[in-house]
Amino acid sequence: YFHSLGIGSEDRIVVCAPKSVWHFLIHAAASWIHAVTVPVSPLLPNKQRQEIYDLVSPALIISTDGHSVDGVPALPISLIAERASESANQSPTEWEPLACYDQTAALVFTSGTSGKMRAAQLSHANLWWASQCFRDGFEYCPGSAVCGVVAPLSHIGGFNGTSMDIFTHGGTLVVFSSFDPLEVARGIEKWRISIMFAVPAMCHMLVQAARDTRVDLSSWTHPLVGGDAMGASLFDEMTHMGLKPIHVWGMTELGGAGTFLSPERWPTHPGAIGFPFPYIQCRLRDAQGHLITEAGKAGTIEVRGPGVVSRYWGEEERESEWFSSSDIAVFDDKQCIH
Repeated sequence: YFHSLGIGSEDRIVVCAPKSVWHFLIHAAASWIHAVTVPVSPLLPNKQRQEIYDLVSPALIISTDGHSVDGVPALPISLIAERASESANQSPTEWEPLACYDQTAALVFTSGTSGKMRAAQLSHANLWWASQCFRDGFEYCPGSAVCGVVAPLSHIGGFNGTSMDIFTHGGTLVVFSSFDPLEVARGIEKWRISIMFAVPAMCHMLVQAARDTRVDLSSWTHPLVGGDAMGASLFDEMTHMGLKPIHVWGMTELGGAGTFLSPERWPTHPGAIGFPFPYIQCRLRDAQGHLITEAGKAGTIEVRGPGVVSRYWGEEERESEWFSSSDIAVFDDKQCIH
């Protein structure tokens, strides 16, 4: 369908609609023709959405209402299934998907700690390397995993996280259109969800809803907790429910990967964001630019690796191989990051 509209390499397709499985299907279809997915939150004010559209100059906007913006073709997401069915009834295309590597896969917006919205220009290689970090760090098999999606799909934790890896490699996604603690808890039980990313506030509500209604969360073997600090009370609460929470820290610019702390290491490093994923290196640098190696001294987290973006959309390519996160952390005596 995208090809029939004349959309091709490097054209941007904005997806600004409530969470659904179509976000992932749209991205896969866009990747086939080297188009670029731009997930945008439908909750953003109109002014901010317009600023994004002006910045990325989309070839197509897929939204809730399908209203055209400044003459850009638009489509309500409710019609995507209809268009897909029409295409499915036609003869399969005779051309193979284009090979993807350094081509831009997605523009994912982040304000980070600066408050200024910028689009991380993530290549297919960036997303692939993040997936390898998740697989080898969390030790799951994407083909058999059942991934719950509650994070916004305009956020890297929902869009990429483990969700894109599992979707594109034969696993199962359960996408919740909104976050209702009891509905999600029952979804975990019903669909036997095995891996899911959620922020600490969501986890508190989930565990409470499951405890109050005796919902079985035992299939959730990989509870990924991030986006904010996981306190000792939440760790204890989830452990008491038989869960083994994994504390994660990541950034849009890293495809969502960064560091993680396994539940086995929590007792000796409580509250830490952990150690770098495979294929990522981390270091700390103080305000004077000196590298920090001793425990307890605060510095900015810098990262490098094949999954780190080389640029933001519309900006120059980064010159240094090390990317500054602007986040402040310290090492403990075991070089674990807090």
